[in-house]
Amino acid sequence: MVGGTDAPLSKTVGGKRPSYVNSQALGMVENDTIEAVNHMEIFGESVPITSIKGVTGHTFGASAGMQIISSLIGMERHFIPSTVHAVQNDYPGVPIVYRTIQTQVDSFIVTSHGYGGNNACIFISRYER
Repeated sequence: MVGGTDAPLSKTVGGKRPSYVNSQALGMVENDTIEAVNHMEIFGESVPITSIKGVTGHTFGASAGMQIISSLIGMERHFIPSTVHAVQNDYPGVPIVYRTIQTQVDSFIVTSHGYGGNNACIFISRYER
């Protein structure tokens, strides 16, 4: 995990914290601000957040699927992808991944936001025997 502040375990999924969050990051100030505030309230600085949208562009209905595929590749190859074209000073304190992090990825969260309030979030973790 990256960062220092730990959020309460009651604000995790089944008592587990994800290795990172792959955010849709709409690129709209109001939406990104809400996402940043929610991330800090739930995870604090202890869970990195990234977005692949700067690389893929807006893929509309395919965005969540592409985020899941990219995160599974990161899980398989042990990395958290960087956020491209993000401005570091826009969200101070939010643990945005600006450079690829080589690390074991055991789980991740994907957030997906649609026009008109169609929002979804999925927590995917490595199978444990």
